Amino acid sequence: MRKLLYLIFFCGLFFSACTSSKQEATLVGKIDNPISDIVTISYWTLENDKWRHIEDTCSIIDGKFSFDLHINDLTKADLIFNTFHAISIYIEPKQMELSLSAKNLFDYKLTGTDSEKEYQPLKQQIASLEDSIRVLVYDKIEPLVRQLEKNPNEENFKVFQEEREKLDPIRLLLNNKLEKINIEYIKNHPNSFIAAGQLLYIIKRAEVYDSPTDSAKLLYNELSAKVKKSQLGLLALKQIQDIDDEKALKETTNIGQKAVDFSTYSLISGDTVRLSDYRGKSYVLLDFWGSWCRPCLQGIPFLKEIHKKYNKKGLTIIGIASESKKEPYLDAVEKHNLKDWPQILDVQNLEESAKGNTNKEDVKNKYYIDSFPTYLLIDQNGIIIGKWEGTSEENDKEISAMLEKLLLKK
Repeated sequence: MRKLLYLIFFCGLFFSACTSSKQEATLVGKIDNPISDIVTISYWTLENDKWRHIEDTCSIIDGKFSFDLHINDLTKADLIFNTFHAISIYIEPKQMELSLSAKNLFDYKLTGTDSEKEYQPLKQQIASLEDSIRVLVYDKIEPLVRQLEKNPNEENFKVFQEEREKLDPIRLLLNNKLEKINIEYIKNHPNSFIAAGQLLYIIKRAEVYDSPTDSAKLLYNELSAKVKKSQLGLLALKQIQDIDDEKALKETTNIGQKAVDFSTYSLISGDTVRLSDYRGKSYVLLDFWGSWCRPCLQGIPFLKEIHKKYNKKGLTIIGIASESKKEPYLDAVEKHNLKDWPQILDVQNLEESAKGNTNKEDVKNKYYIDSFPTYLLIDQNGIIIGKWEGTSEENDKEISAMLEKLLLKK
């Protein structure tokens, strides 16, 4: 579920307020036939040797919008109009003007930058592929998702899954062709800062498809020293390292590994929940879920069933929610009556997390979870003995069988 949007555009989405402090650059835009009344810009910037992820949102008024930017070097930004309509552009610490049409965002014109002139030959080369991907997303995928959002029933979900199975190979083929062109460009232009920017696309694909970063590392090593030292070059290296770190972290949730301890304050009970408090006392089922996750909510009746059956026999369920806002989370806990077992968030401070500030004590930084729901069963010695992803009858049967074997006689 979490990767669905990445598979469409390879970009993230978070809404924050427009900034008003002193800026280094501006982007003034005009869009014909806007499909949204807001636009979000998302980019990374390096300040005092620290990375900062900035995502600002502004209103579109009479087709016009503008951003003050916190940048001191060439970087790449995602301009997001809604879930399905987004583009990536190169921005510099200058006064820039952008004109585009909602009918074809990729056919934009950006003035005020030197990098855009350098990018033009590659942009023209990949234009037809970008157009094919755009048509596939707008005409095929978007209507299916909109229908599912409007009527989230089993029939529409089945239609969506069936159509995705047909469309995914086409999209994969188009993206493979696009990746091949970018790889050739990077190899042939080691002194180009644009090459480092296009490498970010290669890296993002490795993340989305959970593939090795070996190819990205080889391409990075082919870049010249000056490009590697640039902000885009440093960002490429950072993202490669982040993926490798995430994969190493993901291995810690494998069966047979010792479960990492955590201690988090619960907004629901007001207590501090520590995993180590249950060691030697009970089996623990960690339920990684979200109020926004339909399969997670579908799995609640099963969790209530096993809680009722095994709670007094030595099973403790701990709900760990991944959320961006407090209110939907609290509403979901109340609506679905989830106060019978401990409930915590996967971050220590939701407001700080929303600003992009990380905390090494956050559960999400100790357990790499990219599929929701995910269930981890931990024995009394703190060892992970079971792992299930998604909600299904098969998973329910496996969990029930294991719990019955472990706890029924207690």
